[in-house]
Amino acid sequence: MDKPELLNIIIAGFILLLIILVYEAIHAPEQKIKKTTKWMLLTSKAQLIRSVISFTGPILAEQHIDRFPSLKIYYHSHTQWAGYFCENNDMIYIYVRNNHSVDELVNTVLHELAHYIQCQTNPHWFSNYDYYQQAYGYHQNPLEVDSRLFAQKWMKPCLRFLQENNFIAQA
Repeated sequence: MDKPELLNIIIAGFILLLIILVYEAIHAPEQKIKKTTKWMLLTSKAQLIRSVISFTGPILAEQHIDRFPSLKIYYHSHTQWAGYFCENNDMIYIYVRNNHSVDELVNTVLHELAHYIQCQTNPHWFSNYDYYQQAYGYHQNPLEVDSRLFAQKWMKPCLRFLQENNFIAQA
């Protein structure tokens, strides 16, 4: 290989490196929160749950919902649920022992809050929950699909909020 070829390869490699660095600088968030991040709880689980609900205040306001759901926290296991929303009393029930990590607990609270939003913004749609459950099963129930998408959408911003407010820290 002669010098001009070697120089061209070095220049091409340098340009490629610059492109990668610029791309990462543009597309990487200020503080990357990876899906595999392990979290350390800096507060009680009850306070963490209340803080997740508090995080959703602007989301609720955007949906013209002027109050938070009621909340009941259980410290015993449930045979079936990590969380549950009851439309009869607008109550979210969280079963702390069925959530084995900070990520799971945050996801469960966001998921149940999505059901609260569904019930408040479109009660007719939410009233079909049992029909959808029977017709499609839990995983294909449109209300469950919507709740999973809501939790997925808001998970990283919520974790960032919790971290910035010293409720959690990267382990």
